[in-house]
Amino acid sequence: MHEIVQYHNDFNTVPLRGFNEREKRIVMALLHEVKGKDTQVVQLDFNTLRGLVGWDEKNGKRNSSEFVKYLETLSEKIMTLRGTLRSESGLKVVKFSLFPTFIIDGEDTQTLKVSINPEFKYLTNIFDMFTAFELEDYNKMSTSYGQELYRLIKQFRTTGFYRVKVEDLRHLLSVPKSYTNADMDRKVFSKTTIIDLTNAFPNFKIKQERGTGRGRPIIGYTGSVAKFPKRV
Repeated sequence: MHEIVQYHNDFNTVPLRGFNEREKRIVMALLHEVKGKDTQVVQLDFNTLRGLVGWDEKNGKRNSSEFVKYLETLSEKIMTLRGTLRSESGLKVVKFSLFPTFIIDGEDTQTLKVSINPEFKYLTNIFDMFTAFELEDYNKMSTSYGQELYRLIKQFRTTGFYRVKVEDLRHLLSVPKSYTNADMDRKVFSKTTIIDLTNAFPNFKIKQERGTGRGRPIIGYTGSVAKFPKRV
């Protein structure tokens, strides 16, 4: 069974700053669970969550109380996620949080329960402009930058091109301000990340876009892939 993550493109404006690869898998699993369910409370069982973060493999057979503490810390982290919607004039700005409430039940149901912020339920319920991908494919990305690039490229699945200004990409990927262009090449577009993206997308290539000023500075990047078929 293919588990499809699907959300409005506006969610791609939310940088998953400070989240590691395992934590991002849980965020995407939550997005999958709330898809098309209005503001209904949904739940993920602890066994599924442990599998997503490799808990038993990494931490041994620890007891439920330790896992509850882990989920509490992660839930607090997810609640700090903030998105920004801005009008073309820049005179209207909306800040939003998608998941305002978490219920961690290690006593009875052994589940994590969550629901969508009613004011922004369109992000997971209305799909006129959407990003979609298989959760299994996303989970194959072995670097944090690869995970983010994967979902950003998926937004442009019908064009075959993802063009982005360098400052926008730095924001979306939460790239440290101290990173030089050489650091970007070495750490953001690392060999592992490029291999993962090449495995995910036919004919994947990344190209630097340069300006016309002194030294022809890098002003953006273009990721090109073969156009996607109708399925995600």
